[in-house]
Amino acid sequence: MLAERYQFIEASKQGLPAHLLVNTALKNRSAAPKYPWLLTITFPFATANQWGLCSKEESDRLYDCEELLLAQLQRNEYCYLGHVSWNGSRECMLYVTDPDTVLEKLTKAMDQIPYKELNVAKTHDPDWSLTLQYFPNED
Repeated sequence: MLAERYQFIEASKQGLPAHLLVNTALKNRSAAPKYPWLLTITFPFATANQWGLCSKEESDRLYDCEELLLAQLQRNEYCYLGHVSWNGSRECMLYVTDPDTVLEKLTKAMDQIPYKELNVAKTHDPDWSLTLQYFPNED
């Protein structure tokens, strides 16, 4: 099983405030060869504040939705990187071995959650270069 060590980070993305939850144990990218596909599931906020962020209650609902979706998968099917909340939505990021199989399972589960306007993007990223920006720098 892959190590998990999460860090909450306040940052900015494209000039807007962002809240990140990142599994920093993945920074060395040793799991990249096994999980070459990045799936990004975007949940729009029901309401966003003036900075494009959500309330604690909304964040809790989003956590519940993420958990429901991830519960549909076998633990060896994915590697959960974390999520970014910003600009009126949350982007949940996971690396997978077989994106089509995972997408099929997630699509079935999406009917069970209150967020109906989910967007799922599939990107081949075998060296995890697209997500290096989310790992905190160690000075």
